[in-house]
Amino acid sequence: MKLSQADVDLLQKATSIASSRLIDSAVAAGKYVWAAFGDQDGVWAGPSKANCADWMRSRCDSDYQKRAITQNFDASNANQSIASFLVTRPPIGFIGKGWESDMKDWRPEFLWQVGEPSTVCSEESPGVFSRLWTYGKVSLDCNSWVADIPVKTT
Repeated sequence: MKLSQADVDLLQKATSIASSRLIDSAVAAGKYVWAAFGDQDGVWAGPSKANCADWMRSRCDSDYQKRAITQNFDASNANQSIASFLVTRPPIGFIGKGWESDMKDWRPEFLWQVGEPSTVCSEESPGVFSRLWTYGKVSLDCNSWVADIPVKTT
């Protein structure tokens, strides 16, 4: 195409801007493109016992609720991983092992039915975070590293 480096740089910048605007429009419409996830999105790792309260506070922030996120599932802390996701999950959110996962990463916890959220994340006391869902209150106590996840049983 005989483009100069300056032309290529401008074309790349324009393409990046257009892509960002398309993704922003999709999120504003309550949609997302799975293949669009990148470093600018998501959580990737969930909280650890050591950083739990700070991690949860940052994700309970109203600006965080405007993002599309993915969160890696931590099988060694399964309940805490799921509870942190459910308490902080914005309208577009996924938990798992990434888009390249296969069935070896599948967990029965992914089928738990908690219903729909009826509130947003709250810190009900220092280090204790919760959110109401259809089947009860999901909570994560960062002080004791204990999670409670009520699920539909029938």
